[in-house]
Amino acid sequence: MTIESELLAQYGSFSLLYRREKDRVINIYFTLMQLCSMDEESSSTEHQDPMLAFRAARKWARRAGAKDQIRNLFHHQPNWRFHIIAGVAVLYRRDADLVEDLWQTIDNGSFVSPQLCAVASIIDPNFRENAERRFSEWHAVLRTMSAEQLQKEFTLSLDPCFRHIFKPYTGLFGASEGMPELAGFIAGNGVADRIARWHSKYRFFRDDDFVDLSREWKKRAQELLTLVPV
Repeated sequence: MTIESELLAQYGSFSLLYRREKDRVINIYFTLMQLCSMDEESSSTEHQDPMLAFRAARKWARRAGAKDQIRNLFHHQPNWRFHIIAGVAVLYRRDADLVEDLWQTIDNGSFVSPQLCAVASIIDPNFRENAERRFSEWHAVLRTMSAEQLQKEFTLSLDPCFRHIFKPYTGLFGASEGMPELAGFIAGNGVADRIARWHSKYRFFRDDDFVDLSREWKKRAQELLTLVPV
């Protein structure tokens, strides 16, 4: 069974999140993962217009029973496709229980944790406290790693089935940039310095920059929320 078939079989209302083209189901999860602009890539048969995807997610999130479905998606580990759809839906259904589920999915090292960190920074009224606690916990682990261990952790972070903290840590930094309430903590606890050292020292970090991914995804999501408001 394909992932599209599994989604549609388990959650009938997910038909709202897919475009059918003849006998083929066109997914939205790559669109939501990248939030690319409507260019040649996003207009291909593998992508949808991000605005249309956000409209579909908003319509689905408002339906009766959607909260339980979103919670189930967050806990359908380790499939990132479920997580990114649930993450965008939470932008339109800002329930405290769902915010907790969102953070739990980030803590579990979701493959799309940079995007989920961006979601958390937009919707969580307690983002500062939640971010500071995680920065402290993850920083304490990562700062003890050698260069070899760090590169191994990074490489494993590219595996959707591996639970890790490198991607959530760097994604959380990207999502926190530009937030005055966290600037002092990030500067005073060495987070910014460590990210800067990694960026200058390790090519693997520059080639797959989760900080930039989270930062740019958040910027694009905020633009889309003005076009497809809550």
